[in-house]
Amino acid sequence: MPKVKPFYAVRPQKQYAKDIASLPYDVISEKEAREEFAKNPLSYFRIIRSEVNFPEGIDPYSPQVYEKGRDMIQEYQDKGYLIKDTDLAYYIYTQKVGTTSQTGFVGLVSVDDYDKDLIKKHELTRIDKEKDRFNMISTTRAHSEPVFLAYRDEKALNAIIDEVKSTTKPLYDFVSDDGVSNTLWKISDPKHAKDVEKLFMTNVDYLYIADGHHRAKASSLTGNHFRETTGHGLKPENYDYFLAVVFPSSQLRIMPYNRVVKTSLTIDEIKKKATHFEFKETTVSDVKEKGTFIAYMNHKAYELRFKGPYPQDADKKLDVAILQDYLLAPVLGIEN
Repeated sequence: MPKVKPFYAVRPQKQYAKDIASLPYDVISEKEAREEFAKNPLSYFRIIRSEVNFPEGIDPYSPQVYEKGRDMIQEYQDKGYLIKDTDLAYYIYTQKVGTTSQTGFVGLVSVDDYDKDLIKKHELTRIDKEKDRFNMISTTRAHSEPVFLAYRDEKALNAIIDEVKSTTKPLYDFVSDDGVSNTLWKISDPKHAKDVEKLFMTNVDYLYIADGHHRAKASSLTGNHFRETTGHGLKPENYDYFLAVVFPSSQLRIMPYNRVVKTSLTIDEIKKKATHFEFKETTVSDVKEKGTFIAYMNHKAYELRFKGPYPQDADKKLDVAILQDYLLAPVLGIEN
Protein backbone atom coordinates (compact mmCIF):
# COMPACT_ATOMS: atom_id res chain seq x y z
CA MET A 1 0.00 0.00 0.00
CA PRO A 2 1.37 3.47 -0.89
CA LYS A 3 2.24 6.03 1.74
CA VAL A 4 0.91 9.60 1.68
CA LYS A 5 2.40 11.64 4.52
CA PRO A 6 1.94 15.12 6.01
CA PHE A 7 4.76 17.65 5.70
CA TYR A 8 6.08 21.04 6.78
CA ALA A 9 4.91 23.23 3.92
CA VAL A 10 6.78 26.22 2.56
CA ARG A 11 4.02 28.31 1.02
CA PRO A 12 3.13 31.90 0.08
CA GLN A 13 1.83 34.39 2.57
CA LYS A 14 -1.82 34.95 1.69
CA GLN A 15 -1.35 38.48 0.32
CA TYR A 16 1.31 37.26 -2.15
CA ALA A 17 -0.28 34.00 -3.28
CA LYS A 18 -1.94 35.29 -6.44
CA ASP A 19 1.19 37.13 -7.60
CA ILE A 20 3.50 34.18 -6.93
CA ALA A 21 1.25 31.60 -8.62
CA SER A 22 2.42 30.60 -12.09
CA LEU A 23 1.90 28.03 -14.79
CA PRO A 24 3.99 24.81 -14.57
CA TYR A 25 7.59 25.11 -15.72
CA ASP A 26 7.16 22.99 -18.85
CA VAL A 27 4.09 24.46 -20.56
CA ILE A 28 5.55 27.77 -21.74
CA SER A 29 8.63 28.93 -23.61
CA GLU A 30 11.49 30.93 -22.14
CA LYS A 31 10.22 33.98 -24.04
CA GLU A 32 6.77 33.65 -22.44
CA ALA A 33 8.32 33.14 -19.00
CA ARG A 34 10.39 36.31 -19.41
CA GLU A 35 7.33 38.27 -20.52
CA GLU A 36 5.40 37.11 -17.45
CA PHE A 37 8.32 37.97 -15.15
CA ALA A 38 8.52 41.45 -16.69
CA LYS A 39 4.85 42.02 -15.82
CA ASN A 40 5.03 40.37 -12.41
CA PRO A 41 8.36 40.46 -10.52
CA LEU A 42 7.02 38.05 -7.84
CA SER A 43 6.22 35.32 -10.37
CA TYR A 44 7.18 31.79 -9.33
CA PHE A 45 9.06 31.60 -12.62
CA ARG A 46 11.93 33.27 -10.73
CA ILE A 47 12.30 29.89 -8.99
CA ILE A 48 11.13 27.23 -11.46
CA ARG A 49 12.34 29.01 -14.62
CA SER A 50 15.18 30.87 -12.98
CA GLU A 51 16.89 31.71 -16.29
CA VAL A 52 14.52 34.72 -16.27
CA ASN A 53 16.78 36.25 -13.61
CA PHE A 54 19.63 36.43 -16.17
CA PRO A 55 20.02 38.26 -19.48
CA GLU A 56 18.74 36.48 -22.57
CA GLY A 57 21.18 33.94 -23.97
CA ILE A 58 21.96 32.20 -20.68
CA ASP A 59 22.00 28.41 -20.92
CA PRO A 60 18.86 27.42 -18.93
CA TYR A 61 20.57 24.15 -17.96
CA SER A 62 23.76 25.70 -16.58
CA PRO A 63 24.62 25.19 -12.88
CA GLN A 64 24.28 28.90 -12.13
CA VAL A 65 20.63 28.84 -13.22
CA TYR A 66 19.75 26.03 -10.80
CA GLU A 67 21.77 27.77 -8.08
CA LYS A 68 19.79 30.95 -8.72
CA GLY A 69 16.57 29.00 -8.22
CA ARG A 70 17.91 27.87 -4.84
CA ASP A 71 18.87 31.43 -3.94
CA MET A 72 15.44 32.75 -4.94
CA ILE A 73 13.70 30.27 -2.63
CA GLN A 74 15.80 31.61 0.23
CA GLU A 75 15.23 35.23 -0.83
CA TYR A 76 11.46 34.73 -0.98
CA GLN A 77 11.56 33.35 2.58
CA ASP A 78 13.86 36.12 3.83
CA LYS A 79 11.51 38.76 2.43
CA GLY A 80 8.42 37.06 3.84
CA TYR A 81 6.88 36.14 0.50
CA LEU A 82 7.11 32.47 1.50
CA ILE A 83 6.58 31.12 5.01
CA LYS A 84 7.26 27.70 6.50
CA ASP A 85 4.52 26.07 8.54
CA THR A 86 5.68 24.87 11.94
CA ASP A 87 3.43 21.81 12.10
CA LEU A 88 3.15 18.67 9.98
CA ALA A 89 -0.03 18.86 7.96
CA TYR A 90 -1.97 17.73 4.93
CA TYR A 91 -3.74 20.22 2.70
CA ILE A 92 -6.73 20.02 0.39
CA TYR A 93 -6.47 21.73 -2.98
CA THR A 94 -9.21 22.55 -5.48
CA GLN A 95 -8.71 23.73 -9.04
CA LYS A 96 -11.73 24.93 -11.01
CA VAL A 97 -12.04 26.04 -14.63
CA GLY A 98 -15.56 26.91 -15.73
CA THR A 99 -17.80 24.10 -14.52
CA THR A 100 -14.95 21.58 -14.20
CA SER A 101 -13.22 21.16 -10.84
CA GLN A 102 -10.96 18.67 -9.08
CA THR A 103 -10.07 18.35 -5.42
CA GLY A 104 -7.31 16.30 -3.83
CA PHE A 105 -4.97 15.89 -0.89
CA VAL A 106 -1.58 17.63 -0.84
CA GLY A 107 1.10 15.55 0.86
CA LEU A 108 4.32 13.64 0.38
CA VAL A 109 4.63 10.32 -1.45
CA SER A 110 7.45 7.82 -1.24
CA VAL A 111 10.41 7.32 -3.55
CA ASP A 112 10.36 3.65 -2.51
CA ASP A 113 6.73 3.36 -3.60
CA TYR A 114 7.67 4.85 -6.97
CA ASP A 115 10.59 2.45 -7.34
CA LYS A 116 8.44 -0.55 -6.32
CA ASP A 117 5.71 0.44 -8.82
CA LEU A 118 3.12 1.18 -6.15
CA ILE A 119 2.99 4.49 -8.02
CA LYS A 120 1.98 3.49 -11.54
CA LYS A 121 3.38 5.17 -14.66
CA HIS A 122 1.96 5.36 -18.17
CA GLU A 123 4.57 7.43 -20.02
CA LEU A 124 8.19 6.96 -20.99
CA THR A 125 10.54 9.69 -19.79
CA ARG A 126 13.34 11.47 -21.63
CA ILE A 127 16.83 11.42 -20.17
CA ASP A 128 17.43 15.13 -20.87
CA LYS A 129 14.30 16.12 -18.95
CA GLU A 130 15.12 13.70 -16.14
CA LYS A 131 18.54 15.34 -15.83
CA ASP A 132 17.05 18.84 -15.83
CA ARG A 133 14.61 18.07 -13.01
CA PHE A 134 17.27 16.09 -11.09
CA ASN A 135 19.60 19.10 -11.22
CA MET A 136 16.75 21.37 -10.15
CA ILE A 137 15.73 19.26 -7.15
CA SER A 138 19.23 18.34 -5.99
CA THR A 139 20.55 21.91 -6.28
CA THR A 140 17.59 23.73 -4.73
CA ARG A 141 17.00 20.97 -2.14
CA ALA A 142 13.31 21.53 -2.75
CA HIS A 143 10.36 19.95 -4.53
CA SER A 144 9.09 23.18 -6.02
CA GLU A 145 6.23 21.67 -8.07
CA PRO A 146 3.95 18.76 -7.18
CA VAL A 147 3.29 15.60 -9.14
CA PHE A 148 -0.42 15.03 -9.80
CA LEU A 149 -1.53 11.52 -8.80
CA ALA A 150 -4.83 9.66 -8.73
CA TYR A 151 -6.29 6.87 -6.61
CA ARG A 152 -9.43 4.75 -6.85
CA ASP A 153 -12.20 6.46 -4.92
CA GLU A 154 -12.31 5.73 -1.21
CA LYS A 155 -15.51 6.90 0.53
CA ALA A 156 -13.85 7.67 3.85
CA LEU A 157 -11.21 9.86 2.19
CA ASN A 158 -13.87 11.66 0.15
CA ALA A 159 -15.83 12.28 3.36
CA ILE A 160 -12.79 13.95 4.95
CA ILE A 161 -12.42 16.22 1.91
CA ASP A 162 -16.09 17.21 2.11
CA GLU A 163 -15.97 17.87 5.86
CA VAL A 164 -12.80 19.97 5.76
CA LYS A 165 -14.11 22.05 2.86
CA SER A 166 -17.43 22.68 4.60
CA THR A 167 -16.06 23.48 8.07
CA THR A 168 -12.69 25.16 7.47
CA LYS A 169 -11.85 28.59 6.10
CA PRO A 170 -9.48 28.30 3.13
CA LEU A 171 -5.93 29.59 3.35
CA TYR A 172 -6.15 30.82 -0.25
CA ASP A 173 -9.00 31.39 -2.65
CA PHE A 174 -8.11 33.28 -5.83
CA VAL A 175 -8.36 33.16 -9.61
CA SER A 176 -4.96 33.07 -11.31
CA ASP A 177 -4.19 34.92 -14.53
CA ASP A 178 -4.90 31.81 -16.63
CA GLY A 179 -8.50 31.78 -15.37
CA VAL A 180 -8.09 28.89 -12.93
CA SER A 181 -9.74 29.19 -9.52
CA ASN A 182 -7.34 27.97 -6.81
CA THR A 183 -8.50 27.15 -3.27
CA LEU A 184 -6.41 25.58 -0.50
CA TRP A 185 -7.46 24.34 2.94
CA LYS A 186 -5.23 23.08 5.75
CA ILE A 187 -6.25 19.91 7.60
CA SER A 188 -5.80 21.09 11.17
CA ASP A 189 -7.73 18.33 12.97
CA PRO A 190 -5.17 15.74 14.21
CA LYS A 191 -7.76 12.96 13.91
CA HIS A 192 -8.38 13.79 10.25
CA ALA A 193 -4.64 13.77 9.60
CA LYS A 194 -4.21 10.36 11.25
CA ASP A 195 -7.19 9.01 9.32
CA VAL A 196 -5.82 10.25 5.98
CA GLU A 197 -2.46 8.56 6.54
CA LYS A 198 -4.07 5.31 7.74
CA LEU A 199 -6.66 5.14 4.95
CA PHE A 200 -4.05 5.47 2.23
CA MET A 201 -1.95 2.78 3.93
CA THR A 202 -4.84 0.32 4.33
CA ASN A 203 -7.49 1.04 1.67
CA VAL A 204 -5.61 2.29 -1.41
CA ASP A 205 -3.68 -0.28 -3.44
CA TYR A 206 -1.90 2.00 -5.92
CA LEU A 207 -1.40 5.60 -6.94
CA TYR A 208 -1.39 6.54 -10.63
CA ILE A 209 0.56 9.40 -12.19
CA ALA A 210 -1.80 11.82 -13.91
CA ASP A 211 0.81 14.50 -14.62
CA GLY A 212 4.47 14.84 -13.75
CA HIS A 213 6.29 11.72 -14.95
CA HIS A 214 9.60 13.58 -15.27
CA ARG A 215 9.27 15.21 -11.84
CA ALA A 216 8.50 11.82 -10.29
CA LYS A 217 11.39 10.10 -12.04
CA ALA A 218 13.77 12.90 -11.08
CA SER A 219 12.58 12.65 -7.46
CA SER A 220 13.47 8.96 -7.51
CA LEU A 221 16.88 9.69 -9.02
CA THR A 222 17.50 12.42 -6.44
CA GLY A 223 16.44 10.26 -3.51
CA ASN A 224 18.64 7.38 -4.56
CA HIS A 225 21.55 9.75 -5.27
CA PHE A 226 21.43 11.20 -1.76
CA ARG A 227 21.13 7.73 -0.24
CA GLU A 228 24.27 6.64 -2.07
CA THR A 229 26.16 9.78 -1.03
CA THR A 230 25.00 9.67 2.63
CA GLY A 231 22.58 12.52 2.16
CA HIS A 232 24.98 15.49 2.12
CA GLY A 233 23.83 16.31 5.64
CA LEU A 234 20.12 15.98 4.85
CA LYS A 235 17.75 13.89 6.93
CA PRO A 236 16.40 10.88 4.99
CA GLU A 237 12.83 12.21 5.10
CA ASN A 238 14.01 15.17 3.02
CA TYR A 239 14.88 13.02 0.02
CA ASP A 240 12.87 9.82 0.53
CA TYR A 241 9.61 11.61 -0.35
CA PHE A 242 8.35 14.07 -2.93
CA LEU A 243 5.48 16.54 -3.18
CA ALA A 244 2.19 15.44 -4.73
CA VAL A 245 -1.48 16.30 -5.05
CA VAL A 246 -3.50 13.08 -4.90
CA PHE A 247 -6.95 13.15 -6.52
CA PRO A 248 -9.76 10.56 -6.31
CA SER A 249 -10.39 9.01 -9.72
CA SER A 250 -13.92 10.42 -9.86
CA GLN A 251 -12.35 13.89 -10.06
CA LEU A 252 -10.35 13.12 -13.20
CA ARG A 253 -11.29 14.51 -16.60
CA ILE A 254 -9.51 13.69 -19.85
CA MET A 255 -8.92 17.04 -21.50
CA PRO A 256 -8.15 17.62 -25.20
CA TYR A 257 -4.47 17.15 -26.03
CA ASN A 258 -4.08 18.73 -29.44
CA ARG A 259 -1.24 17.99 -31.83
CA VAL A 260 -0.09 19.60 -35.08
CA VAL A 261 1.06 17.05 -37.68
CA LYS A 262 2.40 17.52 -41.19
CA THR A 263 1.29 15.52 -44.22
CA SER A 264 1.38 15.82 -47.99
CA LEU A 265 -1.91 13.92 -48.25
CA THR A 266 -5.17 15.63 -49.12
CA ILE A 267 -8.25 15.06 -47.00
CA ASP A 268 -9.66 12.79 -49.71
CA GLU A 269 -6.49 10.70 -49.69
CA ILE A 270 -6.63 10.45 -45.90
CA LYS A 271 -10.26 9.33 -46.05
CA LYS A 272 -9.36 6.66 -48.58
CA LYS A 273 -6.52 5.28 -46.46
CA ALA A 274 -8.18 5.61 -43.03
CA THR A 275 -10.74 2.86 -43.62
CA HIS A 276 -11.43 2.32 -39.91
CA PHE A 277 -12.96 5.80 -39.54
CA GLU A 278 -16.11 7.57 -40.67
CA PHE A 279 -15.49 11.20 -41.68
CA LYS A 280 -17.91 14.11 -41.64
CA GLU A 281 -17.51 17.87 -41.61
CA THR A 282 -18.42 19.48 -38.31
CA THR A 283 -18.48 22.75 -36.41
CA VAL A 284 -17.89 20.98 -33.09
CA SER A 285 -14.54 21.75 -31.44
CA ASP A 286 -14.68 19.14 -28.69
CA VAL A 287 -16.00 15.60 -28.32
CA LYS A 288 -17.13 13.54 -25.36
CA GLU A 289 -17.64 10.10 -26.90
CA LYS A 290 -15.08 7.32 -26.94
CA GLY A 291 -13.56 6.62 -30.34
CA THR A 292 -14.35 10.08 -31.70
CA PHE A 293 -11.76 12.67 -32.75
CA ILE A 294 -11.71 16.13 -34.31
CA ALA A 295 -9.25 16.98 -37.09
CA TYR A 296 -8.75 20.44 -38.57
CA MET A 297 -7.31 20.75 -42.07
CA ASN A 298 -7.41 23.52 -44.68
CA HIS A 299 -9.81 25.65 -42.64
CA LYS A 300 -12.33 22.84 -42.18
CA ALA A 301 -13.07 20.65 -39.15
CA TYR A 302 -13.82 16.95 -39.49
CA GLU A 303 -15.24 14.48 -37.01
CA LEU A 304 -13.54 11.09 -37.20
CA ARG A 305 -15.48 8.23 -35.64
CA PHE A 306 -13.79 4.85 -35.17
CA LYS A 307 -15.84 2.08 -36.79
CA GLY A 308 -14.12 -0.84 -35.08
CA PRO A 309 -13.67 -3.61 -34.39
CA TYR A 310 -11.94 -2.75 -31.12
CA PRO A 311 -8.81 -4.74 -30.16
CA GLN A 312 -9.01 -7.25 -27.30
CA ASP A 313 -6.21 -5.82 -25.13
CA ALA A 314 -7.41 -3.14 -22.71
CA ASP A 315 -4.54 -0.76 -23.43
CA LYS A 316 -5.13 -1.04 -27.18
CA LYS A 317 -8.77 0.04 -26.69
CA LEU A 318 -7.74 3.44 -25.35
CA ASP A 319 -8.47 6.36 -27.67
CA VAL A 320 -4.80 7.33 -27.70
CA ALA A 321 -3.92 3.82 -28.95
CA ILE A 322 -6.74 3.81 -31.52
CA LEU A 323 -5.52 7.12 -32.93
CA GLN A 324 -1.91 5.94 -33.07
CA ASP A 325 -2.50 2.42 -34.41
CA TYR A 326 -5.20 3.17 -36.97
CA LEU A 327 -4.43 6.70 -38.18
CA LEU A 328 -1.14 8.30 -37.14
CA ALA A 329 1.10 5.31 -37.90
CA PRO A 330 -0.52 3.55 -40.89
CA VAL A 331 -1.92 6.62 -42.66
CA LEU A 332 0.36 9.53 -41.72
CA GLY A 333 3.55 7.57 -41.05
CA ILE A 334 4.04 8.88 -37.50
CA GLU A 335 5.57 6.08 -35.44
CA ASN A 336 6.54 7.93 -32.25
